Amino acid sequence: MELPEEVQKDLIQYQTLQNQLTALQNQINTLKVEKTILEEAKGLVENSEGEVFRAVGPILVRQDREAVLKWIDERIESLDVKIKSMEKKMLALQNTLIQLKNKIEAALSSVQQGGAGGG
Repeated sequence: MELPEEVQKDLIQYQTLQNQLTALQNQINTLKVEKTILEEAKGLVENSEGEVFRAVGPILVRQDREAVLKWIDERIESLDVKIKSMEKKMLALQNTLIQLKNKIEAALSSVQQGGAGGG
């Protein structure tokens, strides 16, 4: 039984959206790991009493403790914004996938019923 062209297109779109969702989840996970590392670094800097160094590219640069803490806070805030934005995109993508899945299932059901009655 050959699937109608529209159903084939919907299946391809569904797979594409699934791949996009997986990639988005991986990006969110990467950002969350970076945020966790920064939060741990912040704790270390806050409890440090000596010199503080920050990696700038491939080198370490001595910086004022407060400047490093400010940079960490700004970076964490930036990551939070990115994570929230990506999570909204992920939710919208999940809703689109659900709607597309329902459309595909209805079309397949219709094709099966039409095919059973015609034979």
